[in-house]
Amino acid sequence: MSLDRAVTRLTSGDGAPEASSIVITVDDGTVDWPDVLMPALVERGLPATFYVSTDFVERQRQFPDEGAPITWAGLADMLSTGLATIGSHTHTHRVMHLLTDDEARDEADRSIELIEDRLGVTPRHFAYPKAVAPSWAAEVVVRRRFDSAVLAGNRASKPGDDIHRLGRHALTVADDDTSFGRKIDGGMLLEGWLRERRDAWQVSRARRS
Repeated sequence: MSLDRAVTRLTSGDGAPEASSIVITVDDGTVDWPDVLMPALVERGLPATFYVSTDFVERQRQFPDEGAPITWAGLADMLSTGLATIGSHTHTHRVMHLLTDDEARDEADRSIELIEDRLGVTPRHFAYPKAVAPSWAAEVVVRRRFDSAVLAGNRASKPGDDIHRLGRHALTVADDDTSFGRKIDGGMLLEGWLRERRDAWQVSRARRS
């Protein structure tokens, strides 16, 4: 189901989404979105949320892994299908683990402004870069601007969860049917917990060096 529908179900008191429901989310903003991923979703009628790091799109900057950025026209084409929801992934993809209030506001507000100006939609959902938990100041900024936010943790969502700290599962090409099924069922919690701690440690170490 769409993220909008899932958040509504989780917060309305009507109960959790159906047992087999999943929300598809994708990060960053690479050129393969409209050419490869979106046609596959359209063929199957599957909605998805795309979290965009706007600086890469605006300036057509290569991502660190050499991924080519999508264009605003490509994002507009995706929106025209009615299946794509555009969310924020900050402006420059800065990890928000140690950001000050001013830094966090700049990252969030610049992203929102560009998406509104270039696409005519307001991003209602947010994904923390690298799925690392934010500083207190950064989290306040996110909560004031977005209806939901996602981290990692390999957790399935249920009514009563904090919708600004929703868990999700990272799916990779290495997943086989067994690991994919375990993730969809909300398993692999230890793996998610370890990944969160590892990523936070790496960010802190890089900041000190």
